[in-house]
Amino acid sequence: MDAGLWEALRVMEFPQLSELAAVDAAYRRLEKACQEAGDGILVELRVDYARLCLGSDPREGADPYESVHRNKEGLLMQDEWEAVLNLYRELGMQRSEGVHESEDHLALELECMAGLCERQAQALEAGELPEAAWWLDRQALMLDEHLLKWTPSFNRKVQALGQTEFYKAIGDLTEAYLILDRQWMA
Repeated sequence: MDAGLWEALRVMEFPQLSELAAVDAAYRRLEKACQEAGDGILVELRVDYARLCLGSDPREGADPYESVHRNKEGLLMQDEWEAVLNLYRELGMQRSEGVHESEDHLALELECMAGLCERQAQALEAGELPEAAWWLDRQALMLDEHLLKWTPSFNRKVQALGQTEFYKAIGDLTEAYLILDRQWMA
């Protein structure tokens, strides 16, 4: 988190979505966290992020990696990592140069979902309905076989171990949006 991003978030008007209770509640929590933060918030956020996402002690961190949450030993780069890596290969996606995170990192899995949405939108704009349906099926697969199998566990850890309301709100928003996305697909 840097000062520019924090300022943009602090003044952002988050949407009112009363018909989508979980997403709206997460937005309200995020809005409140941004508005009520004190002067030392950037340091607090950096420390909290480091503890939650960069730490080496699983008792203190949330571990933003699918394999850590899904295999019995809680180890990184296990079968779950290999499964997501194979999906990326099937989709013709690969990690960008300069990215050093494991492919099953939450940010990369969410980036994959964004790419799938973009490809579906392009197919729809081109009038290629079978191709658009194929990309939608890949989105459902990514949610069903990967993201929704472990992000609830990740969010529970963020809620339990997080020191800032900001990251707790982001955890709630991420989980609520993924669940909503899957419901819309159905």
